[in-house]
Amino acid sequence: MPRELTPNIIPYAENGLSSNFLFDQRDYYLRNSNIYPVGADIPRPLDIWYQRPLWGKIDTNQRPVIPKKDNLVKVGDILVLDFVANAFIDMRRFILDGRRKLTTSAATIIDVNNPVKGYTDVANAYNSYFKYNQDNVFKNSYLSQQSRNDIASFKDYIKKYIGFTTQNSSIPHTLTGYLLSPNVSPRCSGMIIEFARDKYDQDDQKWIKYLSSDFFIEYTKIAASFGFYINKHIPWSIAANLNSNRMKKYMINVGINNTPQHFLDNYLQAEYISYISFKKYMFASYHSLITLKPKVEKINLYTCPGSNTLNSTFKTSREIFDRPHEFKSLENITYNEFLNVYPESFFLENYFKIKVIEQNINLTLQKQSDMIYQLKQTAEKEDIFDAIIQLTNFLAIDINSKYTAYRNKFF
Repeated sequence: MPRELTPNIIPYAENGLSSNFLFDQRDYYLRNSNIYPVGADIPRPLDIWYQRPLWGKIDTNQRPVIPKKDNLVKVGDILVLDFVANAFIDMRRFILDGRRKLTTSAATIIDVNNPVKGYTDVANAYNSYFKYNQDNVFKNSYLSQQSRNDIASFKDYIKKYIGFTTQNSSIPHTLTGYLLSPNVSPRCSGMIIEFARDKYDQDDQKWIKYLSSDFFIEYTKIAASFGFYINKHIPWSIAANLNSNRMKKYMINVGINNTPQHFLDNYLQAEYISYISFKKYMFASYHSLITLKPKVEKINLYTCPGSNTLNSTFKTSREIFDRPHEFKSLENITYNEFLNVYPESFFLENYFKIKVIEQNINLTLQKQSDMIYQLKQTAEKEDIFDAIIQLTNFLAIDINSKYTAYRNKFF
């Protein structure tokens, strides 16, 4: 017989409720120990929504990371990291054997034969986000006709884009900003497997289909025995518990001895990828503007003053001319030609400015100037990768501070 709540009020939060009801119901689901079972013998779940919102997106130094695709393997129709796949395959075998021998009913909770969601590619997602969101809004809504006409070089263009970023600082702009936002599922880590396509916002279905089941606690214990958390807010989802002794064994079997090594061997530093993509996306955006609108117009106003305004006459003329630009020709402009026009230090400075705005970091002009100088010095004396790692470490301090503050809001 399914578990019952006392009082018998199941959680019913879902998107679309009024803000007061939604807040109360989310809080009810979050804090009521009778909804998600709590006990000394019940494995602790993973709370990504409130306690660890950047789980799987940052390494042990709070730096954003993206999995190396070569380390992802296929399990059915999904991709996950190799050691996660090995742990899941053993867990699946155990559950299916238990079903056959009538020793476990965990298979009634999840369909282990058909995992439906795993790794999601943040770079592909960002490509769509930038193309259909950022770039479209910037060029077609933010830029006025006059602003477009005023752009005579990429320097003009990036200044206006920074203005756009400032005016819209609450939304992601760079790839890492997008990665760390709620727009991207923690499945991007390659360490999560989902067994259903149920809606994440419908708390009543979480209770009815999963949490109230007599076999839910058994499912949590089996998952934990193979090194997995249950995702508290998506109970049909399991996530690798890197602190689990069992999961550590699976990691050791593929040559990973500890969590820092896991992030070093299995992931790439996302900020560097984000910086490279920034240059490419900005080039594509600027290129499309100057090639699709190769002509600009200037409106000239001539006034013949009279004794008063009513007696004055006004005349306008419209002048069309070729758009100024920094290239030899608007035909067949290449990315390499674009990079040759502007030094690396130029892109680094503007990327830094956008990151500071995007991450809402308050810096004095002097501090900002000092940081830009230090980054340029590192790029010149070492290389651009080292400069971006320096930037990443600077941003990580702020990420850690805001991450801690976010968790303290709820606990």
